[in-house]
Amino acid sequence: MLSILHRLQLTDVTRQQIEQELNMVNREKVEIIEQFQQMTRLKNTLAEDLVAAKKDIERLSEHNARLNKEKEELTKERGNLVVDLTGTERDNQTLNSTIGALRAEKEALETNLYEAQNIIGQLEV
Repeated sequence: MLSILHRLQLTDVTRQQIEQELNMVNREKVEIIEQFQQMTRLKNTLAEDLVAAKKDIERLSEHNARLNKEKEELTKERGNLVVDLTGTERDNQTLNSTIGALRAEKEALETNLYEAQNIIGQLEV
């Protein structure tokens, strides 16, 4: 009878140990599930951040392309303006030369007029 009682006590102790281990395993399982859920939430957040970052990259790439196109157009326009300015400066120099020649001609005409008036004045006397 002692042997059966002893076996029963051993079985009870073993059962308690198994229950304790089962409780510990269940707690670990709950902790692992919580960690898994946290990691899943983190993964989802990171996936959303990645999608947002890709959209930002796409938006910035489009903006950069627009700026590059605008810069190219402005560079062409600047080149055209430089050509126009060079032509205008050349025209200005030509006009200044023409103005100088016309002034000289005007002075010569005024001198001739003055001399002609003097001659007319002398002839009338």
